[in-house]
Amino acid sequence: MTTQQPASPVERVTYGNLRPPRRPGVLGMGMAASILVGVAAVIVVIMLMTFGVIAAAVVLLVSVLVLTPMIVQGPDGHSGYQRLLGRVVFRHAAKAGHTTYLAGATGQTPDGRTRLPGLLAQSDLLEAVDAYGDAYGVLHTRGWITTRRCCSPRLRAMIWWTSR
Repeated sequence: MTTQQPASPVERVTYGNLRPPRRPGVLGMGMAASILVGVAAVIVVIMLMTFGVIAAAVVLLVSVLVLTPMIVQGPDGHSGYQRLLGRVVFRHAAKAGHTTYLAGATGQTPDGRTRLPGLLAQSDLLEAVDAYGDAYGVLHTRGWITTRRCCSPRLRAMIWWTSR
């Protein structure tokens, strides 16, 4: 009996020289965090030279407590301050009522009408029935009027044409 050797680990194939994004600062920190760590280090050295070890230790402790949420990333790649800011903005939007979807008469539009999305928001869409009972649509947009008619025949008409 022979045992097969496990194959060498397969390397994931990537195309286009793609690399995972990295932060531009020192030791994987962001640029702002790198600058603030440098400033904090300079302040700690100045405090150590002028006021002594205890003052420098206090400044070091405060700077570590302030900079740790900026340096540590969550699983989504956001820092602690980014997550905190997102929560604050969401709470502000929830208090203003911007997180609840309201449509129709209770919605945010001044006249209570439902608007079409995008570039058609300034247009009116009407549906009507002609003399033969067929539905058609009328699109009115700033001086332009477009009529849209459904072109598929009814089932009875298709049978009549094929039975001839």
